[in-house]
Amino acid sequence: KHRQLGQKIVFAGSITGRSYLTFHLYTYENCIAAAKSTLKNKIRDVLVTIWGDGGNERNITFTTPYLPIYSEYFYKGENCTEDEIKKVSEFLTKKKFSDVEIMGQSADKKGDIFRHGLGGRLFYCDILYDLSINLDSCGEIIENYTKYSQRLQVLENLKDKNYDDYHLVRLYYDILVLKATLRRDLRASYKNGNRAFLEKTVNEIIPALQAIYKEFLKTFKRMWYNSYKHFGFEVISFRIGGIV
Repeated sequence: KHRQLGQKIVFAGSITGRSYLTFHLYTYENCIAAAKSTLKNKIRDVLVTIWGDGGNERNITFTTPYLPIYSEYFYKGENCTEDEIKKVSEFLTKKKFSDVEIMGQSADKKGDIFRHGLGGRLFYCDILYDLSINLDSCGEIIENYTKYSQRLQVLENLKDKNYDDYHLVRLYYDILVLKATLRRDLRASYKNGNRAFLEKTVNEIIPALQAIYKEFLKTFKRMWYNSYKHFGFEVISFRIGGIV
């Protein structure tokens, strides 16, 4: 129908995320579908967008690994393979694509993405006024993000050009692990009179969380000033300062 107007068609597709991370699986599969469709319909002009209307929490460096999905399909045509996309992505970003995947796993399940957004809700929730995640999700979060955090620690130790990316996401996952632990155990410990856990929460866990949030903000600020002008950063400072 648009072609009947005689106007050139330009497609704008999003690299999708919520809060600080990209939704890896959702973005990857949808960008491939979009690239195939634009190629099939002979649309040669594509804009790839990230939206900053939520405070611009997601740095642009977390979106660049997905640009080769479009570039390679347009360069190589319908016979482009996923292995070729991943190879170019790794050349562009100097990140292994398997590591890009674990850096975008916050609530990244088909059908659950926009409805739940577990990572962002858990990151921002007040542990005494909880509106974040179901109790039955805590064990999976603790297990998965502990594993991802350990891998990211290995990558941090390389101290390469992507250090801040690895460091920020590792801190993000460490926060999710600690808060999921509190979400799972805090109320039960209070009801059962487990003073030892409550004392540990006050004397160890909460100070540890505060320290991680402060380091997260410090790292995010460094990344923000590398990527953007200073305008708007006060929103992030206000949000994380409020949590601390």
